[in-house]
Amino acid sequence: MSKGLTFEAILDLCREAGLTEVYPSSSEGIPGLDPHRHPSFLITHLPYTIPTPHPSPLPSARIAPFACANHYRELSHTLRRIVSLIGQRTGHPKSAFRVFSNSPLPERAMAHRAGLGVPGRNGLIIHPVYGSYIALGGILLPFPLDLPPSPPPPPPLSPCGPCTACLTACPTRALPGDGTLRKERCIQYWASTHGIVPDPVKAAWSPTLYGCPHCQAACPYNRRPAPGRRPVLRGRIGPALPLTLLLGTPAPLLKALLRGSALHLGWLSPLTLQRNALLAAAATGARPLLPYVEPYLTHPDPVLRDAARWAVLRLS
Repeated sequence: MSKGLTFEAILDLCREAGLTEVYPSSSEGIPGLDPHRHPSFLITHLPYTIPTPHPSPLPSARIAPFACANHYRELSHTLRRIVSLIGQRTGHPKSAFRVFSNSPLPERAMAHRAGLGVPGRNGLIIHPVYGSYIALGGILLPFPLDLPPSPPPPPPLSPCGPCTACLTACPTRALPGDGTLRKERCIQYWASTHGIVPDPVKAAWSPTLYGCPHCQAACPYNRRPAPGRRPVLRGRIGPALPLTLLLGTPAPLLKALLRGSALHLGWLSPLTLQRNALLAAAATGARPLLPYVEPYLTHPDPVLRDAARWAVLRLS
């Protein structure tokens, strides 16, 4: 017969799997969660490091720190091991649980509810030790938890005070300051979405292939060194890639080259990455890239043709 476990027993299993910081919560009242199917959840984090850039003689496109290794897959691997351990103890099949990381679930709201951290002005969860340089992930549980009788008091509503550094740092003014995001202005949103990028966003695009680090780099919580942060080796890539490689490699081969990395996600097409590379090439101002850009003027995909026209104008 299936049964539940105490949170302390689950915490012991998490430690056995290598996780020492895990936060529990009820699923009640969280949009997108079914408290009848999954009455409770666990949420945790994996801190990520900031790679040191390596000087390159070739024009290159940077990769945001969170994507320089496959932190989400690394965390999911650990969480699946915990599911296996819990299932062995409770009799629940693996299908009764749900592991999530970088999912459509409201992970930031869940992290806030469970006490992992609090949202900053840019909407990202700020951990008291690691700032916002963390990947979130967790497990939906098929049984309720006996939550601690005296949980710690909730953190303050805002960790930011009068600070508006992230708002000032955002090159497209995509952050209103209330924790929400104007997606149509956000470089990170467009870096992940296949479509014709609006010209104001194109103009603000830096030599970056994926991600937008500006609001995190400006945050005071991310400027202090954090203890115990170890680099994840799974899917390690970057921190920059030559634009000649990105633009000179056919899309199917580029997808194969990026296999296992955070740039090989199912919803991130190699054509989207090549569009990003064209915009990054425009931002470098490096005229030697023109022979790599011009062939895209006749590409079958109108999204890439548009980005190529922008790049040719900037590089000419």
